[in-house]
Amino acid sequence: MEKNRDSGKKYIITVGVITSFITTFMGSGLNLSIPAMEEEFGVSTQSVGWVVTIYMITCAALAVPFGRMADKLQRRKILLTGLFLFTAGSGLAVISREMWVLLAFRFVQAAGAAMIFSTNVAMMTAAAEENQRGRIAGYAASANYVGLAAGPVIGGMLSYNFGWRAIFIVTAIVSSGALILGALKIPEQRSGSTQTTPVKKLVKNRAYVCANIAAMINYGANYIISYIMSIYLQSVRGLTSQCAGFVMITGTVVMAALAPVSGRLSDKVCPQKLSAAGMAVCGISLGLLACLNADSRLIRIMIILALSGLGFSMFSSPNTNAVMSSVEREDYGFASSVLATMRSLGNTLSMAVVTVVTGIYMGDGNLKSAEPQVIMNTMHTAYFVFTILCILGIFVAMRRKI
Repeated sequence: MEKNRDSGKKYIITVGVITSFITTFMGSGLNLSIPAMEEEFGVSTQSVGWVVTIYMITCAALAVPFGRMADKLQRRKILLTGLFLFTAGSGLAVISREMWVLLAFRFVQAAGAAMIFSTNVAMMTAAAEENQRGRIAGYAASANYVGLAAGPVIGGMLSYNFGWRAIFIVTAIVSSGALILGALKIPEQRSGSTQTTPVKKLVKNRAYVCANIAAMINYGANYIISYIMSIYLQSVRGLTSQCAGFVMITGTVVMAALAPVSGRLSDKVCPQKLSAAGMAVCGISLGLLACLNADSRLIRIMIILALSGLGFSMFSSPNTNAVMSSVEREDYGFASSVLATMRSLGNTLSMAVVTVVTGIYMGDGNLKSAEPQVIMNTMHTAYFVFTILCILGIFVAMRRKI
């Protein structure tokens, strides 16, 4: 019996890591393919932008309801249903010949992703021993960050060499593998109770609420670094997208390597203190990025990005551990889905800051085609704003009043 339990735990973690990677990879992997889709379908940039937007909106809107559903029903069924929809949406997107058809399949794909977000971390946490939650959270965080960062790099390479449909093909293959593995090897896993905690009690849980707010700030900071840095390296420094990707992957490598380490550490020491320290390191790295100029040495940039990777790895796993430890077992699905929603809201917050700052410096212009000095001004201001937010986030992560 114990052997079967350990085997089931192994497969739950394996599927959880794969799904954490592939869903975030898909979410960010199409960004560099927008021009190619615009040309093929003969539509405006605004229209094709919905290929990305509909995915983010659907995931943000459906993750929490599906998380609550998973807590009341069987998480395994919700996960496998999500994997089926995600795989089907990815595969069918390949044969799209009209923009509205592609958007419809992206909606299906995003609905599946929302089901996955609401169950994968919850199932991983439920399968772990109490003193191993941080380690498990580290695996999921590492996979998330690798997916977010690898999306533009690998997605750009696939799109350049094989066309944008190759991104959907690779995604469908990986997710179908996770679906088969999950269907064959993951045992049934119930929440353990049919009585879930009412949302308005959860909202009064200060530790839970503060950890989620801190997560939103941290994900927003991570997204704004990668988004603006990619434009800076290409438009200001003149690097190709491939070279820019290799520079930016420095932070990702550090994140992926250290997130499990910080997760294990959070099982032994206070996760709130670790996440607050990570937020502080993130703030320092953002402040250093805000001081870059047009001819800063690439090695300096890579060192700062590595420092930011350290900060994000120190924050994410302990903060996830703190979130999951602050709720009952029967609420794991809801808790993990709210965390996924915080990721989407953080990304949205980043883009809102970029939009406002860009409007200040260049009105209705396009940042990617702006003059180098305008990009520098936007970068300095946006990074400075998130430096301040990260400073505030230190106190939020410590569960103190601001």
